[in-house]
Formats: sequence, C-alpha cells, structure tokens
Amino acid sequence: LAFKRTDKSKVRKNFDFLYPGIVKCGVCGYSFCGERQKKRHIYYRCSHFDRSCPNTSYISENDLTRSFRMHLKRIALNKDLYELLKYSLKSCLGDEQEFHKQEILRINKEMEECKDILKKMYLDQVNNVLDYELWVNLKNEYEVKLSRLSVELQKHNIANTNFLDTGLKILEVCQKATLPASELSPEEIAQLIRETYLSATVKDKKVKILFKEPFASIENLVKHAKKEIAEVGLSEFKSAIISSQNECIESIKKEPEGSVFNSSICLKWWRIGDSNS
Repeated sequence: LAFKRTDKSKVRKNFDFLYPGIVKCGVCGYSFCGERQKKRHIYYRCSHFDRSCPNTSYISENDLTRSFRMHLKRIALNKDLYELLKYSLKSCLGDEQEFHKQEILRINKEMEECKDILKKMYLDQVNNVLDYELWVNLKNEYEVKLSRLSVELQKHNIANTNFLDTGLKILEVCQKATLPASELSPEEIAQLIRETYLSATVKDKKVKILFKEPFASIENLVKHAKKEIAEVGLSEFKSAIISSQNECIESIKKEPEGSVFNSSICLKWWRIGDSNS
C-alpha cells in the first residue's frame, strides 16, 4: 500500500540517485525514476509518461546495484586476459602507427596538389584563360575535397597518438570489473556502468544491459577466450594468438577510428583459426 500512495515530496532529486537517466522501462521505454521510501530505502519505478504502461513493479537501488555488478562480469578481464589483450594491443601498435604515418603523408601530398591547382586556376581566371562560371564550379569542387582531406587528416593524427593510451585506459575499466563486490562501492559500480553501458532496461524486476563499443567487442573477446581456454588450455591459447600475429595484422584493413579503441583488431586476431568465426 505504501508503494501505491507515494508522497511526491519523497521523490528524490536526480543528483541523489546512483543511476539517474540510465534505467529505462522494459515495457514502454520511458525512464525509471527514483523514490525514497520510509526515509531510507530507495526504489526505482517506471515514470509512466505513457499512462497505458502496465509496468507497476518497483526495484530497489540495492538490487539494481547487485544486478549491474553481475552484468559487469561479462566484460571482466582477469589478470591473464588483461596481459594477453595488452600484448595484442602493443603488437598492433607498430603496424597501426606506420599505417597512419603513411596515410598522413599521402593526405598532405593530396592537399598540396589541390592548393596548387586552385592557385593555377585562379591565375587562369584572372588572365581570362578560364571561364568565370567554370572557375567557380571547379573552385567549389576542390575546396570541398580539401575540407574532406582535412577531416581525414585530423582523424589519422588523433588515431596515431591515442591508439594505445586509450586502449589501456579501457582495459583498466574492464580489469576493475573483476574486483569482488566487497572491493567495489555502489558509487564505483555506478561509475563503471556509466562508462560502459549502451542501454539498461528493467521488466518484472529483471535487469538487462547492452554495452556500448568497444565494451561490446570486449565482451565477445572474453566469451571467445573463455571458450578456447576451456577447450585447449591457457598456454596453448596464448601460443596460438602469438603465432598468428603476422597473419592477423596483414589481413586486417584498418580505418581511422579517432581516439576509439579498435578492439575489433584483437577480436579478429583472436578468432583466426577458429572454425566458428
């Protein structure tokens, strides 16, 4: 009965919640809102912006935290997997940097050629060698190309410097997910969720969560590694990964990803030779 007659004065402001704006209703898709019951206990429920939503169940903040803690184990990297993924990243780094270095040289060369052509066209137009309307069309075309090349150049510059640093920071987040519940405060769990989640829904007090990239790829890496280690053992799995390094790097077509950790490289690498890939 207490839940059915909620005093609006007991509804806490969002900055007091551990999960403001994170949890959505699994039925109508609108946000869950938090309430303080009996001055101590915190519960979340559908905000019912859709008044036809039949989801009337509540879930406590403690139960949400426990559920999120369990979901974080899906991206948890134990010591062995952490070191192996770090090795994979560092091994990819040299080839990655060389790729971006060559692309930067190519783009700079194309940009200089565009500038030279623009300068020549301008002189031709001034000397009445080139028709004005044609000059305007060509000028716009080359300026658009220069703009595109400039954006591409920036992506390669960022990717060239941030690839490893960003990757290691993301791995540290996944390593934190391996800590036992006694070593992670509710606030730390909430922070990990904010950094990793794409969507989180609650229906019938059951919590579902999807991870955003690159954590979704890391989840697949963890699944694959655990499966292979169970079948062939850690030592043989590590040996297979190390021996397939060159094959992987040569087969992967890399694209500039800005500062995003390109975990797809490692996912492809780790699945080489897997008959199910």
